[in-house]
Amino acid sequence: MPAYSAGNILLLMTLTTLRRSRRVLATIIILFGLIHISFVFPVITFNISMLWFIGSGFMLVFSGFLNLAVVQYCAKSLVGYLTLVSNIICLGLFILSLWVIREPQVYIGIALFFVATVILVAALVLMETRKYADDTQEDRP
Repeated sequence: MPAYSAGNILLLMTLTTLRRSRRVLATIIILFGLIHISFVFPVITFNISMLWFIGSGFMLVFSGFLNLAVVQYCAKSLVGYLTLVSNIICLGLFILSLWVIREPQVYIGIALFFVATVILVAALVLMETRKYADDTQEDRP
């Protein structure tokens, strides 16, 4: 059984906490998207504005799915970096929508995707640190 240093144990605890918080945040993003879509129904008149509104809701749901996938399938993979790009794009779109809509849901979206981006960056950095720490421990006798 390999001996773990206090730094490795702290790193594992931090990764576990980040994993749980990313799972909760992804679920909140999915619920935010579903609530967004639910405001469309019942559809009385279907027009291009309604289509954009539904599309924005599905963007939130799919982004939440990506955030759940990166929790499940390891942040070190390509999924982690694609999710990071997705979170940055969603954050940018919410910031751009401030020029058109100054309502609470826009600020909630900015907060959600800002936190999701920061937590994912931290997880990616810690995963790289863990990979590096595991590689250096294998070199020890």
